[in-house]
Amino acid sequence: MRRDDTLWKGLIEDLFPEFLEFFYPQTDGVLIGHKSVVFLDKELQELYPAPGRSAPTMFVDKLAKVYTTDEREQWILLHVEVQGYHQKDFPRRMFDYFARIRDHHRQPVTAIAIVMGSSRKAKDFYDEECLGTYFRYRYNVYNIHTVSEEELYKNKNPFALVVQAARLFYEKGRMPDNELLEEFVGLFDMLAEREMPHQKKLCLWAFLWHCVDFEDPAMYAVFDKQLKQITSKQDTMGIIEMLQEKWRAEGIEVGIEKGIEKGIEKGIEKGIEKDQKRVVHNLLKILHLPDDQIAQVVGVDQDFIEAIKRQMN
Repeated sequence: MRRDDTLWKGLIEDLFPEFLEFFYPQTDGVLIGHKSVVFLDKELQELYPAPGRSAPTMFVDKLAKVYTTDEREQWILLHVEVQGYHQKDFPRRMFDYFARIRDHHRQPVTAIAIVMGSSRKAKDFYDEECLGTYFRYRYNVYNIHTVSEEELYKNKNPFALVVQAARLFYEKGRMPDNELLEEFVGLFDMLAEREMPHQKKLCLWAFLWHCVDFEDPAMYAVFDKQLKQITSKQDTMGIIEMLQEKWRAEGIEVGIEKGIEKGIEKGIEKGIEKDQKRVVHNLLKILHLPDDQIAQVVGVDQDFIEAIKRQMN
């Protein structure tokens, strides 16, 4: 998902009460999601500097200071991770975040991992044992692939659209482009009919737009045409033009331009993937490096490495 780091962070910040309602229903009556929420992302990066990341999609880390209804506690810290690809030591990463946040603030910490991509079996705990001393750190996990489509379409929370769009992105290749087109047009139609502040709708529109990823570059022209029909009859008219102007200024392809760029990218990606396969093969056969080191060096996920191993065998 292109630019997913920025888009996820924007969604969480701009729709924080809705985020709590959707992903943290247990906080109803406990947290005050709209009162002076403070996002501490910069501080989080200082506490846990991110290593060089060369994987196809990034982790998204958010840290929010949220007030509670309990006057004695006053506020807690909410740590959010959006996990876009498999990483073997992810549970340890979650624990390291918790330990450093807790040590720095001396306040209660709650954490959630939103699991996407090839990370479908991500653990919800981290264990450590040493000579009879043992502890377990458990955190919340929301797996976008385990919730049913029927449940998502019934849910009026805007994050239900976000989760469905993310599911479609990670399921691309498993359905024809025409079906994918129909699914996304339906999501945009539902978003257009939602009554919500313009800024929130704009943020959601941008996220859904960047989830669209057709195999056939020509399909983007068809998608653009149907999207304009939706915006011409709804109160979202002007959003698509506003986003197009903004993204063009940032050098991001839109609509038909995106389709042309996708066609070029597909040719480049084939060459890159061929080189990646060769490098992974050599690192496994000659240097015998562990999988996690190969993933970090080459910028591929565990599934990619496993596929090369099967070919070698």
